Amino acid sequence: MADPIVDIAPDQIYRRSQEFEQDNSQPEDGKQQGEKLDKSYLRFNAIGTALGFLVNGYMYQVGAILLTLYVDVYHTVNDSSFLQSALSTSVLYGVLFGLIIFGFIADVVGRKAGLIMCSSLVILGSVISVAANGTSTDGMFWMIIVGRAIVGLGMGGEYTCNVPNVMEDSEDVSRKNRGRRVSLLVMFMEVVGNNTPSVLQLILVAAACRNVFIDTASKTGVVLPNCHPQVVWRLSYGWD
Repeated sequence: MADPIVDIAPDQIYRRSQEFEQDNSQPEDGKQQGEKLDKSYLRFNAIGTALGFLVNGYMYQVGAILLTLYVDVYHTVNDSSFLQSALSTSVLYGVLFGLIIFGFIADVVGRKAGLIMCSSLVILGSVISVAANGTSTDGMFWMIIVGRAIVGLGMGGEYTCNVPNVMEDSEDVSRKNRGRRVSLLVMFMEVVGNNTPSVLQLILVAAACRNVFIDTASKTGVVLPNCHPQVVWRLSYGWD
């Protein structure tokens, strides 16, 4: 005897098909939401990278005009070519050793921890430079040199720890934008930082030395009376 034929209503078939489609679409929706959450970190990495290389560019060039000011204002710097060389190259030597040291640190503790150390060194070196003092003018400048060298260590680590992050992040963005992203976040921001000190220091010099007159016979250790050079270099080092 044949089995009875069961009539299934069309609305039941439609309802079941809708439930099946919803069950299949849920994993895809969850995957899309996960991708959005995973890519949200790119924005924060971009901001951190841009600020880091802006500071790097600034610290590279902040000493250019200041060295000229030191030579014109302080007899100690004017009479010592060695002190002039130390003031102009301390950051570069710091960057050199920072590149090497933080290459090992990034491999051992990770790039994120390395970036925290780099930022701490830059802040510490800037504080030392701004607060530089001593029983003599010569001692004050050596304190500045030490602070600048510490800043250079942090700057060197910035290249070692941050550039790989930018390169890896660029793989998660569109191919049309990844090259532009790297160039804007790294080189462009560093060039902007390179030109920032000149504008800032010209304004500071115009404000701090507006009543200056030349007096080469001064015995106070300052060649340009009525000039306040410490206002210029302390604010310049602390601006970053």
